[in-house]
Amino acid sequence: MKILDRYLLKELVPPFLIGLFVFTFLLVIDKIFDLVDLIINKGVPVHLVLLLLTYILPAFLVLTIPIGFLLAILVAFGRLSGDMEIVALKASGVSPLRLLRPVLVFATATALVTAWLMMEAVPRSNYAFKSLIYDILRTQAAVGIKERVFNDAFGSFIIYVDELAPDQIALQHVFVSDERKPDELRVITAREGRLLNDDVNHRVTLRLL
Repeated sequence: MKILDRYLLKELVPPFLIGLFVFTFLLVIDKIFDLVDLIINKGVPVHLVLLLLTYILPAFLVLTIPIGFLLAILVAFGRLSGDMEIVALKASGVSPLRLLRPVLVFATATALVTAWLMMEAVPRSNYAFKSLIYDILRTQAAVGIKERVFNDAFGSFIIYVDELAPDQIALQHVFVSDERKPDELRVITAREGRLLNDDVNHRVTLRLL
């Protein structure tokens, strides 16, 4: 790699990394509050929440890598133009096409990484994210229900159970308060209930009998 190529790449990489970090952080910050809620209010271990965070990063990087690349081009060539370095390079016989060579190399690298993220990393991380959420919900459903207590760890649902089987699956004398619509409060009672795990669709269902 020639000196000019290295010089231009050094101009591109720092603003690219800064832009990548800033834009990714702006997208992640919206999810951080939900993840912190899992720790504080749901009692989910910190290491599981951090694992969830790593699973959602690839989907954000697909968006922020191209934005970071565009920012790097604008900042790098804006500085070179402002300092008259491009004029000096042209005066020394360097053609505009020659200046584009390291840019094309950098663009190809970012495009390949983005394509790999879209085709490989994002589908796998999305599946891993859903699987981990399902495991957390399944654990919370089993551990979060206690006998003769109004259990409010299920969002807009409050569940009261008179008796809980040792396997924490079978429930006796179930009371459910559905508060999803404050103006339409629903109360459901059942003699029996069961917690059913759907490993295919990654859902935990309370079936009332």
